[in-house]
Amino acid sequence: MGKFEQKKKQPVGLLAAVAVLLVIVVAGIVLFVLPQVAEKEPKEETAASTASRQTEPQSAETTAQESPLSTAPALEFPISLAEGKLTLESLFQFDGFNPDSDNVEGKNIASILLRNVSEEYLTEAHITVKLADGTELGFTVTELPAGKSVMAFSVENQSIAADAVCIDAACEAAFNSEADAADKVTAEVNGLQITLTNNTDATLEEIVVYCRCPFGEDYFGGIAYRYTVNDLPAGESTTVDAVDCILGMAEVVRIAVNEFERER
Repeated sequence: MGKFEQKKKQPVGLLAAVAVLLVIVVAGIVLFVLPQVAEKEPKEETAASTASRQTEPQSAETTAQESPLSTAPALEFPISLAEGKLTLESLFQFDGFNPDSDNVEGKNIASILLRNVSEEYLTEAHITVKLADGTELGFTVTELPAGKSVMAFSVENQSIAADAVCIDAACEAAFNSEADAADKVTAEVNGLQITLTNNTDATLEEIVVYCRCPFGEDYFGGIAYRYTVNDLPAGESTTVDAVDCILGMAEVVRIAVNEFERER
């Protein structure tokens, strides 16, 4: 009876040993394995966050580089230039032959309407217009009487969009308050033919006639045309053909007489 009871107790001790071993294994997992897993997860999340933070500024910088539009405010027309002597009335597009760029044909050509609001004669002006997209446009205007306006076109035949925004305009201009030589020479215009008459008692050695193309109340083309007549005797007349006025009409805006000392 005693031996039988000892045999029955041996399996109980084995089970107890196995149970203790299982407890040790579970405790090891809890103490060593799970903390390592927990440590890895935050590192992966931190790496993802860092990548996100690095990507966002690069995207913003790239967007800024791809969009060169200026933040400067748009100027409202009319824009005052040359200390208030000129006004830039408008900026617009033009399709056709550009008289200010060797009559080269273009589409959506950058164009301006410039008015001489002074009491002086404008001999020459160079206007620079800057757009919001960074484009710079150049225009030249010559021989513009006081109170007159002119349609001038890009000297480089540049095109612009219909919604182009002007953010800056600058001008270099020269004026002349002296009257022309209308008292010495008179001009009669018939279409493109200009008849000049010498009203003096002497031969005029050089007469320079400056002409423009009228277009309604404005002039067409920023750069005026000039024609020269040499040695026109007293009281006589001569005819000049203003062939450059492509609209079929010419208007004389100034006549200059250059006098030289003849060699004896």
